[in-house]
Amino acid sequence: HALIVENAAAPATVGKQVTFVPRHMAAGTLTAIAGRVAATATARYQSAVFATDTNTDVVRNVPGAYDLFAEVGAAVTYTLTPRISLTTSVENLLDRRYYLFYRNAGRLASGSMRVRF
Repeated sequence: HALIVENAAAPATVGKQVTFVPRHMAAGTLTAIAGRVAATATARYQSAVFATDTNTDVVRNVPGAYDLFAEVGAAVTYTLTPRISLTTSVENLLDRRYYLFYRNAGRLASGSMRVRF
């Protein structure tokens, strides 16, 4: 619990949650490899945070809010050669909508090629 325990300059903040520090966080990654293919699944959770030291910003789902969120993602990598691999990934797979000051972008898919020299 990241709480303000003493603050002579602003006594109203004592006992309040430290700004931008969530009360709860969790994350995990699972990777499976079979031959030339690697698959990865990720998950993360963060409780809501406060932007004010008095914790008065309690309105959620609006611009400027820092909402709680949970996201899952996935990626698949195929190794063409020892020096070249292709990856496709999706972040926020379930297309969750929340605010981290601004509204998040939603689901994001991407692809990449890695070349090692």
